[in-house]
Amino acid sequence: MLRKPIAIICLLTIVSFATASYAAPIVNGTTIGVDFGPTAATNNFNVTGSGSNSGSIATGTLIDTSGVTVDVVGFEWTKPGGWSNNDSTGSTDLSGQPAIFNDSNLTDWIGENSSAGNLKLTFTGLDDDATYNLVIGSGFIANGTNVDTIWFVDGQSKETQHDDGALAYVYFNGLSTDGAGNLVIDSAPGAGNTSNITVVSALGLTAVIIPEPSTIILAALGLTGVCFRRPR
Repeated sequence: MLRKPIAIICLLTIVSFATASYAAPIVNGTTIGVDFGPTAATNNFNVTGSGSNSGSIATGTLIDTSGVTVDVVGFEWTKPGGWSNNDSTGSTDLSGQPAIFNDSNLTDWIGENSSAGNLKLTFTGLDDDATYNLVIGSGFIANGTNVDTIWFVDGQSKETQHDDGALAYVYFNGLSTDGAGNLVIDSAPGAGNTSNITVVSALGLTAVIIPEPSTIILAALGLTGVCFRRPR
């Protein structure tokens, strides 16, 4: 007489296991964009605003490129001697910009004089079990001032050449966090940079691998065996 209710309870429990929310702040393929400087973006990029101080975008307020709020993840930038500005003249015609960027991402920037400390960007609250792709762009038109910037992320390093078309963008693939949910992006002046100023216009971070929650699957399979074991 009790078999049917028990079967129903087991089925509901299995469904709850299977549909349980895995502890991942962003799902596979989600992209978070950050637009540096005071000009509002037109493509669901999070904007840092103007000012010369370090700052952050609080956890729970970041949106992805589809406009959906991303829980858990936050973003911080550190520029102790830095500045931000508009640089719209000529900065929207850089060839080779990635598809996730548009011209509104390239009309302004933030920068750091390296003598005051390196410009550092940090995502917090990321899933340590995922890997990430990152693109960084610099639309700064320097009128003779070289602000080429080397970026360091998870043991990789690449250089943006600020006013050189497609070379104004760098791509990092397969990045991992530091094990505490942080992805730290550091910078330094490039080889030809005589101004000691590092500059960034925008970046996009994409989650590319979210592992299957194997423990949940195994638990559900084990429960299935218990629920559907033939009575003796």
